[in-house]
Amino acid sequence: MVELELVEISSRKYVRFSEYVYRPWGTSDLCSPVGIAWNKSAVINIILTTGNNQGRWLLHFLYHMSKIHKRTKDFNFNVVITEYDGIDVDLKAALKRSGIPHYQHVRLPGKFQKALGLQLAAGMVKDPNSILFVMDLHLDIPYHFFDDVRKVSKHSDLFIFDNLVISTKLKM
Repeated sequence: MVELELVEISSRKYVRFSEYVYRPWGTSDLCSPVGIAWNKSAVINIILTTGNNQGRWLLHFLYHMSKIHKRTKDFNFNVVITEYDGIDVDLKAALKRSGIPHYQHVRLPGKFQKALGLQLAAGMVKDPNSILFVMDLHLDIPYHFFDDVRKVSKHSDLFIFDNLVISTKLKM
């Protein structure tokens, strides 16, 4: 993988270049492998569930998502949140203020149940070709996060990295 980050000096606009390449043995040529590519525009559905007075962490998460969107101008992501009773912020208003272009939100009654909340959030995603990314609120997220998720995702596969789960196909 060759990755470059370029900046246009006059506009301060950032452009990232990432491609899979290889060099055949005994040559100095760089070649693109056939059949190996990453979908630079794949929609990523960031799925999380919250409750139990986690409002401060939810605002932290929304801040990072908004910051990434403003820097990258990437519109191909959707934040999907299931919210249980007991949250200490107005999530609907926070989502509107965040500047995040696409989001889905549902408020659930009762006691916080992480597994059920995540399953319901995943069920809200209707595009079978998009990426499902289950995320925790308590992370600092780099601006190249979306591209990193897309680079390691392949259609119809499930990837698990430590506490991160990436699914590119979900059957319910």
